[in-house]
Amino acid sequence: MHLATVRPQFMLSPGRKPLRILVIALCLLAAAIGWRTWQAAHRANLAASPALMQPTAADLVTRFQQRLAANPDDEIAYAQLGLALLQQVRESGDASLYARAGQAFKESLQRDPQQIDALVGQGVLALALHDFGGALQWAEQAQKVNPWRAETVGILVDGNVELGRYAAAVAAAQQMVNLRPGLESYSRVSYLRELHGDVDGAIEAMQSAVDAAVPGTESRLWTQVQLGHLYFNRGDLETAQAV
Repeated sequence: MHLATVRPQFMLSPGRKPLRILVIALCLLAAAIGWRTWQAAHRANLAASPALMQPTAADLVTRFQQRLAANPDDEIAYAQLGLALLQQVRESGDASLYARAGQAFKESLQRDPQQIDALVGQGVLALALHDFGGALQWAEQAQKVNPWRAETVGILVDGNVELGRYAAAVAAAQQMVNLRPGLESYSRVSYLRELHGDVDGAIEAMQSAVDAAVPGTESRLWTQVQLGHLYFNRGDLETAQAV
């Protein structure tokens, strides 16, 4: 999927707020990282019964707290705890958990300044706190550790959109698609195309995001809702209801 067809200038329709892309970051990024971690720990059971192995944020928080109780210097567990807490904010709306997430990332980076999940987590946290310049700085640090990490590029997309650096956002989105085509990258492509006024292209990209999502998961349902909104905004009410 390529973004070459978008117009060179972003045209925001009245009342549109780029801040909506933060929903993409918080709904998809932390959840995706946490889900992959859970998969790695439960691969055998997941193969036998995938529907029973979808963790909640509380499941993840408990898991990593238990790991830290057994090993207080586990920098990976601190990073994953922070990501799980970000996911819990999304699920519960409890913004007080941001501070706990930030502390978990700090504990991780104190033990390993190059802990990639903690660097990515700090970037997501900065986005959530509307520190967009800080988010870009964290993403740049993470890229120095691992330039092939798609989540890091996602932070660059989100931060640049919020700062009005749309050309940089488009370039980062294309890089993200090239690195790992999937739900997280396609949903960002959809949003960028929508900002350009390319509703048909936005629908195409969001349909790709739906197709890439695991059936029955929250992320799949979220992308279906977004796809329905796009059809609704185009005036196709029948298709919007059917999505």
